[in-house]
Amino acid sequence: MSAIMIIGATRRADVPTNSFLFFRLLAIAFLVLDLLKGVATGEWAGIEFLLFVLTAEYAAIIRTIPPREAGKSARKIVTAK
Repeated sequence: MSAIMIIGATRRADVPTNSFLFFRLLAIAFLVLDLLKGVATGEWAGIEFLLFVLTAEYAAIIRTIPPREAGKSARKIVTAK
């Protein structure tokens, strides 16, 4: 499964606007399972990789959010007064 996540992460570097909800949820599920295993056994290996994948997913999402238009937000502030 780690190999699939590594390939997915490297492909996203080439196409930064492509983000898949399925892979994000899969990475979160594996992170939760690894955290539970780490708490139970004291073995924390592999958690940093899942955090890296989720950080890359977050960065891909941030790039796809359009900026807010300054004119609309300024009108809302003026009409609120």
